[in-house]
Amino acid sequence: MIQSAWFNIPVKDLEKSGEFFKAIGFVPGEQGNSPVSASFKIGEKQIVMMLFDEKVFENIT
Repeated sequence: MIQSAWFNIPVKDLEKSGEFFKAIGFVPGEQGNSPVSASFKIGEKQIVMMLFDEKVFENIT
C-alpha cells in the first residue's frame, strides 16, 4: 500500500505560485521550503506537492 505520494511542479514565479496555492486552501508543508522551492500538503492523505523554480527543476530533471 502506498504510504505517501509526492509530485513536483516547475513554476516561473515561486512566490506568486505559493500564494495562489495557499489561497485555494493548500496547507504549506515543512519539508523542502527554501528560496527555490516550496511544499504543500493536499487532502487527508497528506499528498505532498513541491513547487520548484523552473531553473532548479531543469537541473533536477
